Amino acid sequence: MDESRQYAIDDSRETAQANVTSMVWVVAPADDSNALLAEYESWIGRNVALRKRAPSPETVRGYMGEGRQFLAWLARNEPATPLRAVTPDVAREYVAWLTGGGHGAAQAGSRRPRDWQGGQYTPATIQRKLAGLKSFFKFARARGYVEGDPLADGEGIRTPEAHEHKTEQIKALTQEQAVKLLRAVNSAAARATSPDKQNAALRDKAMISLMMLQGLRVIEVQRLSLVDYTPNVWGDQGTLKLHGKGDKHRTVVLRPEMQQVLNTWLARRELYRPEDDALFVSLHPAQSETSGHRLQRMSRRSIRARVDRYLDAAGLKDTGISCHALRHTYATEIVAAARRSGQEVDREGLARSMGHSDISIAEIYIDYVDMFAKNPSAPLMGILREADGGSER
Repeated sequence: MDESRQYAIDDSRETAQANVTSMVWVVAPADDSNALLAEYESWIGRNVALRKRAPSPETVRGYMGEGRQFLAWLARNEPATPLRAVTPDVAREYVAWLTGGGHGAAQAGSRRPRDWQGGQYTPATIQRKLAGLKSFFKFARARGYVEGDPLADGEGIRTPEAHEHKTEQIKALTQEQAVKLLRAVNSAAARATSPDKQNAALRDKAMISLMMLQGLRVIEVQRLSLVDYTPNVWGDQGTLKLHGKGDKHRTVVLRPEMQQVLNTWLARRELYRPEDDALFVSLHPAQSETSGHRLQRMSRRSIRARVDRYLDAAGLKDTGISCHALRHTYATEIVAAARRSGQEVDREGLARSMGHSDISIAEIYIDYVDMFAKNPSAPLMGILREADGGSER
C-alpha cells in the first residue's frame, strides 16, 4: 500500500452520540483550532485503524497535518464560517484550492515540496489529503461538531485521478546517471573541508546506494538500526533486515561491494560514539569526533534533503526525481540487466526484493524499460540519417 493509501476507519469504536454536546467551533482563533486538533489527535488513536492495527506515529501526524491544513485554509478564506456551517460548496472550494496552481508550498502549509509538480500537488497527494480530511469530518460528526459529510453530500467533490499510464508515473535514473550521482557523492567526500563533512558524505553514499542499488524506501533507510546489519552471514554476502510501512519486515542480501560501502561509514560512525543505535545518524558541525555529543537518528526529511543536494550537484534534479526515483532506478536496472543478458525477468524475485506482495508490480517496470528498448520508431530513424547524410537527387 503506497503513501496515497486510503485509511480504514474502525466504526465499531466511534464514541456514542447520545451524550455529545453540540458545539459550534469557530476556527479563526488559534486557541479554538488547537483545542479541536488536540481532541482530534486523541480520537485518531482510538478510532483509526490501518489494516486493523493501531495507527503509527507517522499515520497520526499525517491525519493531523491534513486537518490542520484545512482549518488554516478555512480561517484564512472563510473566517466567518464556523465548522458546523461547512457545506459541500465550501468543501468544493477547498478541493479547487488544492488542485489549483495559484498557491505556493508555504501558503499551503505543506512541508513536503516533493508532493508538488509544476506548482501543484500531485494527484496521489491530493487523494491522500482528501482521505485524511474524510477522517477529520468523521471525527467532527462523531463529536456533533458538524452535521452530515461535506465531502460526501455534494456532487463534484471527487479526488483527482492520475490519467497517465502507470509507466508514465515512473521516474528513474539511467545507469549513466546513477554513476554520475555516486561520483558527485565521492567528489563531495574528496573535497570536504572538515572531517564531519567528509563523514557525512560517506554516510550519504551508503544511504543513496541502499536506495538505488538495493531498492530501499526512505522510511526503511531511516528506520535501520545497527542490529539490522549482519555482515558476511553467507560467505562474503551479508544481510540487512528492513522495517517498512505497516510494520512489514523483509531481509535483503548485500554483496561484498555494498558491505564495503556500509562498513566504511560504520567505521566513521564509531568515531562519534553515538548513544542512538540508528544506523544513520545526523552529524552536526558543532560535534567533533571526540565530543561524544548525542547524535540523533536522521529524519526522513533530512535524508531527502541530502539526496536532493547530490542530485542538484550532479545536474540530475528534476520534477519527480527524488529518493523514490532511486528506488525506481533499482527496479528498472534489474529489468534492463535481464534484457541485456537475454534472460527472463524474475518477476517474483523483483517484487519480493522491493517489499511488494503483488508480483504484478514488476510488469510496470518491465513495460517501462521495454517502452525504450522496443521503441517502434527505431527502424524509421534511418530516414533521418539518410536525409542528413545523403545528397539531393
